[in-house]
Amino acid sequence: MAGISERLANQISAQLMPLLSPKYVALLAKRFVIQSTELGITASGPGRVLYPHIDYSQPPPPPALTETEKLWASERLRIEHKSS
Repeated sequence: MAGISERLANQISAQLMPLLSPKYVALLAKRFVIQSTELGITASGPGRVLYPHIDYSQPPPPPALTETEKLWASERLRIEHKSS
């Protein structure tokens, strides 16, 4: 069962998507903090803390078209251009 932090991160991500699209996407991620007394990071628990986190990035580019797909698209555009 998701805790309040996970549900909150999910809602923030859902509300960001329309604002970021189409150039970016909001992704849910988990951020781990490892306990390190040398760095001043301490946590109650077995040595690590897990925080829900929202990140954004550009989606990957679409895959390149195959030669068959290029021919189909070219023919389709030619047919549509003729009919208009």
